[in-house]
Amino acid sequence: MTQSAPPHQLMTREEFASRYELLQPLVMSDAKSYLARERLTQRVVVAHFVDRGAAPNRVAVLSLLDRLEGPRIATVLDRVHIEDSTVIVTNFLYGFGTFRVWF
Repeated sequence: MTQSAPPHQLMTREEFASRYELLQPLVMSDAKSYLARERLTQRVVVAHFVDRGAAPNRVAVLSLLDRLEGPRIATVLDRVHIEDSTVIVTNFLYGFGTFRVWF
């Protein structure tokens, strides 16, 4: 069976904050990436915010996400749409440079 990315969820900023605590910024390039903590499990994750304002980049990133396979897709924990951003939550990525390079 082929694994796929989690479905998109619509969420308010408050709902996202009740699920994830943003700890510190990591990289601000093609996506704004933050070290975060999943509140329920206390697991350290990375939240990647892809803003609607960067429309061509956003479309490209989401298209790449939809085509991920194998071990990479298993690292995607959540896909959330919050107001003007799509947020992709992943396991902590060792050696993470930028979100696009990770693809």
